[in-house]
Amino acid sequence: MVEAMKRENKMPGRGINHKVLGTGPWEPHSFEHFSQKFLPNGTEYLFLTGDQKLEESVQMISKEMEKLGVHGAYDAFKMLRPKSFRSNIWRWMALWYYGGIYLDAKVAFT
Repeated sequence: MVEAMKRENKMPGRGINHKVLGTGPWEPHSFEHFSQKFLPNGTEYLFLTGDQKLEESVQMISKEMEKLGVHGAYDAFKMLRPKSFRSNIWRWMALWYYGGIYLDAKVAFT
């Protein structure tokens, strides 16, 4: 079952796939531009801005987690009040679902 989920979600079997995740109130112009110089060709970027996009992503990932018997992730997200706490739970969920690495909006490879 785990192998089927990996194939279905395009999750890597080993290592870190070529995805960079981020979130914030605004997408920094440099997020993809500066980091691309140091990452493999074909690296994908997912940067979510705004509360609505974040919530939609958590809902979708929560449904995928429920298929594996993990319930209540979206409810936990909704109970958190500070936006920074909501972003924190999204980070872990997104890393589980998409794989890759997370970069804060103020971080770039040098």
